[in-house]
Amino acid sequence: MLERLGNHLKQIHALYRLSVSLVGWSFGGIHARQLASKYPELVRQVVTLATPVADNSDATHAGWLLNMLSSGISPMNHVSTRRSDAATSVPCASVYSKTDGIVAWEGCISTESTNHRNIEVADVSHLGMVHHPGSASRGGGTPCCSAGNDMG
Repeated sequence: MLERLGNHLKQIHALYRLSVSLVGWSFGGIHARQLASKYPELVRQVVTLATPVADNSDATHAGWLLNMLSSGISPMNHVSTRRSDAATSVPCASVYSKTDGIVAWEGCISTESTNHRNIEVADVSHLGMVHHPGSASRGGGTPCCSAGNDMG
């Protein structure tokens, strides 16, 4: 899966000759972080919505379901996530909600730095995260970048 996504990322980068902003929701955010880690020269920033960054399925209230669907092997182990950011060299924002209901908000946050922001969106569910206006943008830009300035 990551190889196919990487090939697609390379095609987009070659077509537009610009670095790409990756947005990933839930488990898709893990893939976005991995792509940024593997191809930092192609990625402008990563924005994750309700994405667990911890290295275990306890970071989500659906861990039991993920384990069952993965034949008892934690899917978080399949993608080798770590508590530290996978995309440390690329600006990253983790958008989370304490009312998510699926992913534990504590599992969505990382240590804040010049390259990483945690952004809480109030009163939104896991499924509503992608529809909530506060998840999509802040201050005229994406959660990472306002007015075109990285991490502004």
